[in-house]
Amino acid sequence: TGKGFGQIGAGLARAGLVVGGAAVAGIVGAAKAAINFEDAFAGVRKTVDEKELAAAGLTFDDLAKSFRQMATEMPIAATDLARIGETAGALGIKATDIDDFTKTVALLGVTTNLTSDEAANALGKVGTILGLTGAGFTNFADILVNLGNKGASTEAEIIEITKRFGAAGKAAGLTIPEILAFSSAIASAGVEPEAAGSSLSRLFGNIIKETALASDKGKAFAKVTGKSFKDFSGIVKDDTTGAMLLFLDKLNDLDKFGQEKALQEVGITNVRDRNAIRLLAMTYEQNLIPALENARNS
Repeated sequence: TGKGFGQIGAGLARAGLVVGGAAVAGIVGAAKAAINFEDAFAGVRKTVDEKELAAAGLTFDDLAKSFRQMATEMPIAATDLARIGETAGALGIKATDIDDFTKTVALLGVTTNLTSDEAANALGKVGTILGLTGAGFTNFADILVNLGNKGASTEAEIIEITKRFGAAGKAAGLTIPEILAFSSAIASAGVEPEAAGSSLSRLFGNIIKETALASDKGKAFAKVTGKSFKDFSGIVKDDTTGAMLLFLDKLNDLDKFGQEKALQEVGITNVRDRNAIRLLAMTYEQNLIPALENARNS
């Protein structure tokens, strides 16, 4: 009996050593994680204006707690969230929007072909162009992911085109869903992002400028659609997207020689632009109409 108790006692002692060792390892791991987070969060303190935080009724501790909470809700480490927060500060994201921006970027990094770094930089730049704030970042991401899932374009392609086309699209009066839809459609047509963004910008710029000037090029736009210049200019004024859809639809009805002539007459002379716009017109029903419906309903 004594020998038996001795063995049990030794066993308990060994078990205590194992459990104690695991507990110590856990404490060390937690301490290391805390140190790593503080190191990463130092970047947030460096790029985010503390006075702006205070003006919004926030502190750095509030941001740190928020990042740690987010890490329990998605498969992203708190240190990675802190790095996204640092990028947000560097890009000039408002203090009140850093939470929404960070969460949106983290989710894009998990659910799309964008890395977190790519998503942060792209969304930050697009946000500045389009004036995104707060929930606007989330709404933008929802539309982006929806278009990427349902179209032949990837989220990376769509947002890259949007970076180049966003300012021109906004100046033309397009909504954010419409800007994203045109970006998705032209990417799905097989046009490279750099060419696609520039071509869309010039096309919308031309239709607005030449119609406003009532120039020969403006009248050529109307001629393609079969409308009088007066009627077409009214459509451009009230619904630029509707005017562009009408133009692309009728352009697609022309043969290749008619398309070349029409694009020349409206002032689209760059070979790369003509190819991009012809592809957009050719896939009008296949890509553009569904993209607009999906974007508006996201």
